[in-house]
Amino acid sequence: MQAALQFADLGFFNASLRSDLSAVDRTTLRKAGVSIAWITCVSGMLAATVASITVSGVALLAVLAFVCALLVVGDKARGSAAVHLGDEVRATRNNTSWQNSPKLGSIIGSFGHSALLTMAGAAVSAALFSRPAFPNAIDLRWVRKTARFWGPGLAVAATAFIATWAETYVLSISAPIASVGQYQAVVRPLTGVTYLYLPVVSLIQAASNSGRWSRARKLTAAGISIGFTGSTLVGLAMFFFGRQIWPDFDFRTDVIVFAAVASFGMCISALLGTHLLLLGKHVAAATNSAIGAIALLVAAIVLVPSGGEVGAAVSSSLAWTIVVACHCFTLWRNQRKMKSEN
Repeated sequence: MQAALQFADLGFFNASLRSDLSAVDRTTLRKAGVSIAWITCVSGMLAATVASITVSGVALLAVLAFVCALLVVGDKARGSAAVHLGDEVRATRNNTSWQNSPKLGSIIGSFGHSALLTMAGAAVSAALFSRPAFPNAIDLRWVRKTARFWGPGLAVAATAFIATWAETYVLSISAPIASVGQYQAVVRPLTGVTYLYLPVVSLIQAASNSGRWSRARKLTAAGISIGFTGSTLVGLAMFFFGRQIWPDFDFRTDVIVFAAVASFGMCISALLGTHLLLLGKHVAAATNSAIGAIALLVAAIVLVPSGGEVGAAVSSSLAWTIVVACHCFTLWRNQRKMKSEN
């Protein structure tokens, strides 16, 4: 589901956030993103439906994932438009809606102890809390000509997704299923920290687009503080109370520490990466995320077979630290370039 939410528009919405493009180009990219998402999701639903009939009923989960992505694409487009106008309230409301409305239903559906009910709950909540958007005619030749804009945006989403999930996939392949459960018991609560700082990302985007750079810097500092505080508090809660609340899981101290570092690194990466996207540095942002994703895969392949969930947590923390360092270097170099030009 997360992949469908992130990739359905093929990077067009990421491209529409670029402040270095004209208002006309950004609006056109945004409208094209809606149409592309419809093409992607409908094609995905048809393919998954055929697969569920001929191959496996599990493919029905993919159908519901594409349904969720299609239902929230309207709010995703409206969030981009609000960012463009510098409207912090609308940007936060719409971005919070498309990012979280499917998750709310999936949490409720999970109490049915069925993957199908979990995904059905996600689709229902997405339908209840999102306003749909319908496609416009799109010129495929224009899509090819503008690949230099949306291509890097797609790469940013893809590499960030890999950097978030790769170590879990490696762990599921090379370790017992119990290790995957132990790892996810720690990682999932820490992932909840994203709900605290992602609204700040919308505020930064809107403030930057309206030229309020001082506010954008203060919001960035606030987002980093929120990420640090959230990761620390969730980590401490699992350390002191995890075994009492969920006695089936170990909540090893070393896994908690490294996973909390990874959570904080993901926060800083999201905030700094937002500034790179707003500056039109999509290629640099994608390159930095790709470096982190490659580092994660290599570290996970080396560490997970022998270290299990500890190796996965170390791999994740290392990868996000590398991404943060790359983002910092890119922003510093861009700042030096701007000063020298002035």
